[in-house]
Amino acid sequence: MAALLETFASFIPGVILRHLEADPRPISEPVSYGFPAAVLFADISGFTHLAERFAERGPVGVEDLSRLLNQYFGQLIDLIGAHGGDVVKFAGDGLLALWPAIGEPLDTAALRAAQCGLAIQETLHNYLAAEGVRLSMRVGIGAGEVSVVHLGGVYQRWEPLVVGEPLAQVSRAEQAALPGEVLLSPEAWQLVRVNCIGTPLHTLREHNGKGLPVDEVRLESVRLPIALRSASPLARLSRIEESSIRAYIPGAILYRLLAGQSGWLAELRRLTILFVNLPTLTHHTRLEQAQTVIRALQGSLYRYEGSINKLSVD
Repeated sequence: MAALLETFASFIPGVILRHLEADPRPISEPVSYGFPAAVLFADISGFTHLAERFAERGPVGVEDLSRLLNQYFGQLIDLIGAHGGDVVKFAGDGLLALWPAIGEPLDTAALRAAQCGLAIQETLHNYLAAEGVRLSMRVGIGAGEVSVVHLGGVYQRWEPLVVGEPLAQVSRAEQAALPGEVLLSPEAWQLVRVNCIGTPLHTLREHNGKGLPVDEVRLESVRLPIALRSASPLARLSRIEESSIRAYIPGAILYRLLAGQSGWLAELRRLTILFVNLPTLTHHTRLEQAQTVIRALQGSLYRYEGSINKLSVD
């Protein structure tokens, strides 16, 4: 049972596990809590071309693509963990990580994220993924006050959502970054500038065929590196009720794990994708209003056997 609980926990961000550790009872109503943090978003450049090439080979190609991505993302996740970060969300071919400023000032958390960004580019830039296909990363870093919101509850399924101004910062920085670059928002740069060397970018860059004004700072190096500190492990995972952890794992994954099929999670499926844009749902939206919207969304999707892949506010 302990091994299964650890497997379940590996699919859940540490920031959520620590909340459940503090209150191990199953969640019964929406929850929101905030803290200062550095935020990093890393996006793979070249993934679409790679996925198309492997998809042409059918199921075998999907398995090969899964192994390659596990290897590539595995290194990325290890680097983030070694630098004290917490992966909170995968978004297509990218991921979002947090460095909560808990027990240390925000400028230290931002410096850890900056060091991690450079380590990511040093290790994974121009990565030979297949013959004629190389992968690179675009990295954006922001900092400020974030909130983690737990919404939903239909069929005891809860959706975590990370919101706050730093999410908008990293979105702008990542969109403006070129492959191989680490761009810091002006807010993040102010926190680390004493310890870092960077190049302010006051220019226009093309993004989706449009000119994107860029006022981010390209990180060149860290002048005064700090010692690495991996994310603190959970000391009382056994105190958390299994149902509390299962509430955050998508059903398609949960059932495979319960059947002992964790090695067979990759598959090729025909899917209908529904993208729902909620323009009035922002990090300023009241918790009660957000809960009403997400419960209605869950109810409609589950009625037609759909599943929520991810929620995001940026």
